[in-house]
Amino acid sequence: MKKTIIVDMPYYTYLTELTGAATVLRNIISGFEEKQEVILRCWSRDASEITSLEELPQLVVQNIHAKKYSIKQLIRKCFEIGARYHGGLAVQLLKLTLFSSAKKVLGRYSPKTRPNVLLFHDIFIAYQFALQYPDIWNKTPSAVVLHCNGDPTKMLFDAYPILGRSKSGVKFLDEVLGKIFAGVTKIILLGENSREIFCHKYPEYAHKTCSIANGISDISFQGLSVSESTTKLKLLTVGSIGFRKGHDNLVKAINLLAPEIRGKFELHIVGDGSIKGQLEQFCKDNKLDNIIFHGAKKDVLPYLRESDGFILASRDEGLPMAIIEAMRAGLPIIATDVGDCAELVCSTNGWLVSPTIDGVCEGINLWIDDMMKINHCSGSQITKGEYSRELFERKYTLSIMCDKYASLLCNIAD
Repeated sequence: MKKTIIVDMPYYTYLTELTGAATVLRNIISGFEEKQEVILRCWSRDASEITSLEELPQLVVQNIHAKKYSIKQLIRKCFEIGARYHGGLAVQLLKLTLFSSAKKVLGRYSPKTRPNVLLFHDIFIAYQFALQYPDIWNKTPSAVVLHCNGDPTKMLFDAYPILGRSKSGVKFLDEVLGKIFAGVTKIILLGENSREIFCHKYPEYAHKTCSIANGISDISFQGLSVSESTTKLKLLTVGSIGFRKGHDNLVKAINLLAPEIRGKFELHIVGDGSIKGQLEQFCKDNKLDNIIFHGAKKDVLPYLRESDGFILASRDEGLPMAIIEAMRAGLPIIATDVGDCAELVCSTNGWLVSPTIDGVCEGINLWIDDMMKINHCSGSQITKGEYSRELFERKYTLSIMCDKYASLLCNIAD
């Protein structure tokens, strides 16, 4: 019988955030509560050495537009503006925010016993750990999970393009990534497409890679209830409202649809973010009364259960949790062909489209046509939503994900 191993999983920010990465970590904590062979201990900005979700504070929905800025926050805001134009300032912003947060978490890291394995879900916490605890880093097997499309610099360079054109910025990130990838035992990507992108960019570390898909706990499945023909169809999107998630393309795509098409459905947007106010004004100016903003929500399941379809118009992704949640609810999916979305969406359960306004338009039109056929068909054909549910059960449940993590962690601990 194999011995029980101890896995330490420090996270650089808050476990109670309503983000995809934080959701994945909460799911892993929940799943490992059932694993006899692994004891998982977690540290974050809001938790210290927890082994159960019961030890976590309640999830809090924050209204990002209601913050009153302190002097420290104003200084950070100035850095954020300057970082768009100066590579050195962009590096300092990383140190002021992400690395500073990781340092605070690790300042509370004082395990009662030494871990058998280290598990990181971010490059910043891994790098900071290597600096603060070199003895544990050098002597303990470890794995890092990359929640990206396979290129760990892409999101940073998209947010701060000057960083990729700055010698000091590129040098700093090369140092960070080189130390992490050379030092860890395994590099985990969320899908095979992401793994291939990573291996192409970092061939010297290809032998360390594997892929483990995200997974979530199951719910009672009620089946897709298609809206009556006398009511509007409901299309849902969930996520932080910003450039990366493509909400601007989504709203502009709906504006291009013919009025008679727009009259057939409503778009429900759950989430908050930097461009929410701008998009609300765009909808008002263009009389898009079929687009409804709900703000951020702790529980999106009621919205999923009331919807007829789900859309994610992202410009960049890893393996999005929002799509997996929609599959679990048995919804047909419209998704842009970015990251590992092609592993979640195909012709049987939805439509994979280009991350452009025209692509999103095409996906919405195809979804409406399909829903109209279902409404007028008395046959028993399997719907795209039912295929979504079947694919979720086969590949993306919490138990499947945690079994793969447990197997990997136990193997590298030996």
